Formats: sequence, structure tokens, C-alpha cells
Amino acid sequence: MNFVNVLDGSSKVGLSDGAIYSLVAIVAVFLILLLIIGITSLIFKLINMWETKTGLTFGKKTKKSKVGEKVALKDVTDENMMAAVIAASIICREDMKKNVKVVSIREIK
Repeated sequence: MNFVNVLDGSSKVGLSDGAIYSLVAIVAVFLILLLIIGITSLIFKLINMWETKTGLTFGKKTKKSKVGEKVALKDVTDENMMAAVIAASIICREDMKKNVKVVSIREIK
């Protein structure tokens, strides 16, 4: 059976031929995905090696704060940090039964 005839619709495909075509297509998709994953991981490794070698960085890096160091609200760029601040203020408001204003944030590791 010719593959072009299958695409034209001029010939009927049996169940066994259809299963083989489907499996080949699925394997091809996964091989392409593995190739994309391999290329991107190689690129990230090369960028990391270049950054450590030269000291220059690509993109925006977040500043790591020391334990107990005050963090300004503008420095809270991580979603997890913001969620922790909001959760702590909600719990504090429920305990105190008053409105709460966040004055400072300290990161504890």
C-alpha cells in the first residue's frame, strides 16, 4: 500500500496498517521532543559555563538576601515570597482582629 494513496483517500487503510502508522507517528513526535529537550539543556549548560567563566550574566538575576536581612517590598519579585507575605498578614489579621500593615519583611532560611 502506498502512503500517498492513503493521504489521497483513494485506498482504505486496514486496522493493522493504521496502528502501525499511528505508532510510527507517536514515536516520531517523542523523538522530536527529546531532540528539543536535549538542545535546550545543552544551551543552558553552555550559558552556565560561559557565565561562570566570564562572570557576566544573561537576563535578570534576583538578589539573594542574607538571613535576617530586611527586604524592601520592591525586592519581593518571587511569587513564593509574595505569597508568604500575604499569608502571614492574613493570619496576623485573623489573630489580632484588627487591620494589619506590613512594615518590614525579613527572609529566614
